[in-house]
Amino acid sequence: MGVFLFTVVKIVVGIMVFTTAFLWNREAPEGLFGTDPVHLVPESSVVFWGDRTWLTHEGERETDQEIWDSVLGLVQGAHRYVLVDMFLFNDFSRHIDAVPYRTISRELSELLVERRKSDRMMSVSLIVDPINTVYGGAVSSPVESLKSVSGMAFTTQLTPLIDSHLLWSTLWRPFFLWFDNSTEAGWLIHPFDADSPKVTLRSWAALLNFKANHRSVVVADERTGPRDDDPVKMVTVISSAYPYDSGSADVHAALMVRDAIWKDVVTAEGRVAKLSGLELPGYIKDKVTDEEGDISVALMRERALRDTLLARISGLGQGDSLQIMTHAISDRAVIAALVDAYWRGASISLMLDPNSHALGYASRGLPNRPVARELHERTDGGIVVRWCDISPDSCAGKLIIGKSASSSYLFVGSANLTRRALHARNLEMSVFATRETTFQAWDDAHDFYQSLWSNSDGHTTVPYEVYEDTSYWRKWAYLALEHTGSLPY
Repeated sequence: MGVFLFTVVKIVVGIMVFTTAFLWNREAPEGLFGTDPVHLVPESSVVFWGDRTWLTHEGERETDQEIWDSVLGLVQGAHRYVLVDMFLFNDFSRHIDAVPYRTISRELSELLVERRKSDRMMSVSLIVDPINTVYGGAVSSPVESLKSVSGMAFTTQLTPLIDSHLLWSTLWRPFFLWFDNSTEAGWLIHPFDADSPKVTLRSWAALLNFKANHRSVVVADERTGPRDDDPVKMVTVISSAYPYDSGSADVHAALMVRDAIWKDVVTAEGRVAKLSGLELPGYIKDKVTDEEGDISVALMRERALRDTLLARISGLGQGDSLQIMTHAISDRAVIAALVDAYWRGASISLMLDPNSHALGYASRGLPNRPVARELHERTDGGIVVRWCDISPDSCAGKLIIGKSASSSYLFVGSANLTRRALHARNLEMSVFATRETTFQAWDDAHDFYQSLWSNSDGHTTVPYEVYEDTSYWRKWAYLALEHTGSLPY
């Protein structure tokens, strides 16, 4: 018996070693993580939107959801085409408790169905991450509702992507991947909603891969005249906001871009559809009118975002400024670049979520609290950090506002400043907009950031000292989790 068990262990270890070698040298699907062209658009074609939550002096929670109000209006007014790609699109309610939340998943889902039902010429496509079906262990109401009216709706096939959580994936691929999942054979608690039907062990095993289509994208056409044959404009919204009810009051940022960038977005989303063996409905490009201007905009996907961001930070010097709001920061190259930029004379501030929880689970301050401590110590407090303080809601926005002697620029989108997001482990999408001088969207983003920073409209942020982390074990835990791909961001 002992010899048999020893043999089994050797076989399992051998399979894991082989799998590790395979994953270590594995490349992403061709074309999925590319670089997109720069387009010139008018200043009026770039618009910043922000969702805010704050506490009044009486302790009452207030929200201003500019992003969702605008997105719903855009979908309602679309002429013939709507494309939506969302990481989270559900009504899971793990940490809602007694706090009222907007049922944004139902609002958007019902609107997509209504638009498809009212006009069978309308193309409506919905892409979601498999987390919304707990990786095949539950039913996604938005997906099934849109399918019922002959719209295109599907969950992203993540298997071809590079694995993030290498330690777990060496077990997942050889021993769990091959099993089918079921929505009827669950016996374990639902990971995001205790009141939902139970799920399978395979659902939990898939969750631990920490791999996602993390995008938040909406593309819709809008009419320029009353007739069907009049030219149309294509409008793209790239943001950090997702239609999931328990996160509907989180702080978010979005950039709406009219004109040429839509072609790159539709092409990129078409590649995601091909991962699932599908093809997105096309659009007649000749019917679209695109204007040109002096604002440079470019789609930023994964590695392109990392390279562009690092180049911008490396170019900061005396008198330049950088303001960052992000839900998670852990990428070592970004951290080092920020420290170097500060010592070259740049003014840098970060508005961070304290990472008290993630999707309803306690996350013990990782990774932001030890990273904030490192930035504070390595710059003698020169890099200024403030924390969002609106729990159980989060600062989940991803916004970077830069200004130098030669340019003003914005990064807005879904990507955290982490290994998963910047090293092509997730599917991410951000947009970069820049001009030599400031422009209206830049001014609006700056005002949004400053209002949260200074609590001018109500209590949102607190000083670094409130969530300061003096724990050495948490620092080493963060470093170990970051390098092994075990952080959930």
